[in-house]
Amino acid sequence: MQGEPDETQVLCLLTYDSPFHREYVFKNCNNLYDLDHIKVLLDIFRAYTSTRSYHEVLNNCDFIEDSQLKVLPSEEIISCVDGVWNLNYVERPLGTFMLTNIRAVWFAYENETNNLSVPFLCVEKVNCVPTEYGEAFVVEVLEDNKPYEWRFMAETEDKQEFLFESLVDLLYHFKEHPFVGFKKKAICVQTLPPGTSELLQRVSKGKEANMYPAALRTFALTKFLQ
Repeated sequence: MQGEPDETQVLCLLTYDSPFHREYVFKNCNNLYDLDHIKVLLDIFRAYTSTRSYHEVLNNCDFIEDSQLKVLPSEEIISCVDGVWNLNYVERPLGTFMLTNIRAVWFAYENETNNLSVPFLCVEKVNCVPTEYGEAFVVEVLEDNKPYEWRFMAETEDKQEFLFESLVDLLYHFKEHPFVGFKKKAICVQTLPPGTSELLQRVSKGKEANMYPAALRTFALTKFLQ
């Protein structure tokens, strides 16, 4: 955010879309609701970047210490199963598979930095497939908007069945009540023009959203994120 006292502040966004770099400049021209859209956007961006573990697949990171998971805020460990192979590696390392209310985690016995964290928010589907080593359960995720499969196989059929059924059940509940690492507070507005309540109801339902000012669309977005 740039600007000097008594000057209009603008928001500069620098983006990279290979092979191009682009710069976008915005300023807040709507003072009707005393709502600083630039500050709201910066707050949302900070919240997003500080909660990567809730919405990004992490590989070979430091979320395991002494074979213990570094639990995230609002995260609860549901189950922990030893003796699970990661079939995505040629060596097929053996390790521990953990399920929480937010993600699935695997790490190798011999090297805990060889690990994987898959937030349920990234999971497209799970299923069982035959492999040359036996039946494995597959977790299909989106990484950089591209589908990718992680394959796992437990030492015993009982463990395999337990992990697969537990994962399916946790995914179902998460999709019903997703959590992205933060709770959005409602925006308070002191004075609204006549008819605003009716407009907000229309916008929040996705009708004619582009016909209304940015402030109204902000209300709809806030309601959606809650």
